[in-house]
Amino acid sequence: MNYIYSLDIGSATDYAVGTMIMSYQRWQDGSAYAGRTWRDRNKTVVREKHVIYAWRPALRTLYKEIAQHTKRILQQPRFAGNCYLVIDQGQAGEAVRQMMVDIGLSPVGITSTGGQTVNRNHAAGITVPKRDLVNALKIELEQDRLKIANGIKHQDQLVKELQGFKGGMTKKGHDTYEAMTENTHDDMVMSLAQGIWYSREVWPRETIVEPSKKESEEEYDVLNYGL
Repeated sequence: MNYIYSLDIGSATDYAVGTMIMSYQRWQDGSAYAGRTWRDRNKTVVREKHVIYAWRPALRTLYKEIAQHTKRILQQPRFAGNCYLVIDQGQAGEAVRQMMVDIGLSPVGITSTGGQTVNRNHAAGITVPKRDLVNALKIELEQDRLKIANGIKHQDQLVKELQGFKGGMTKKGHDTYEAMTENTHDDMVMSLAQGIWYSREVWPRETIVEPSKKESEEEYDVLNYGL
């Protein structure tokens, strides 16, 4: 699958936010990747994450409406059968997850915790230390592998939140960011952090393909070689 839709469930005082992340592969030198030939053996393919859509409904939007909106997005041709759905399962998230299951969606529930380890066998889905979510986003930002598509709705708000996130992490450290996440202006960052963490679970980060055993120059795709 080439997309991840990450949904942070809101509350009476917090916005719900959905962010769509697209996988984009490029060569390590920055040029676009459009398939590999025999002449490209041993070159490195890097995977970037591009945010191509952001959604933030009004406060107190009914959970049923959030579920239905999510279904409409994932039924679009480019996403149908080609998109992971990840939702925040804390607070009201379990109720929304069940609504989504009832209308034919297959959400992966993630609950952020103050613990130290990831639990992938939790009855409510995956429990992930909040520190891991934050660090996953931090790594993508530091390595310049996270891009925001120009012109998407809420672009300015998302960029503003990411700038605050980067500043908090680089100048004052992790503990400062933990305090930042208690305010009402980080909803998009946390939706994105959740999706980025999951992307590192399901998408390879870098790919180096060994030379093909075939002595030909026919084109091949890295995914066809078990990578």
